[in-house]
Amino acid sequence: MSPEYVSQMREFGHALTLDELVRARDHGVDIPFVRDLGALGYGTLSMDSLVRLRDHGVTPEYVKELKTLGYDRLAPDDLVTLRDHGLTPDRIRAANARAGERLTIDRLKSLARGGTR
Repeated sequence: MSPEYVSQMREFGHALTLDELVRARDHGVDIPFVRDLGALGYGTLSMDSLVRLRDHGVTPEYVKELKTLGYDRLAPDDLVTLRDHGLTPDRIRAANARAGERLTIDRLKSLARGGTR
């Protein structure tokens, strides 16, 4: 962990303890990840939320693709649920096409759980 990493994390609003910094690095929460999520409107997330998103494979690219489909500023829990259940932007786009409308996040989560609503 470099002094630049610590300094940049502070610039992004994360004044972290040494243990928190080590945890962030161990989980792949790097500066581009924090910066890019911040640019997408997720600049106020806690470090726990950032670690959780990273651990579940939610990337800034995934969030950006969802945004282009009209799903902007989803809660971190919703992002994790969609990602964990394989709801890729392509699957969401196809589900919306079948439904003839942009499905609500609740309907997408229902699809993620295998529901038919």
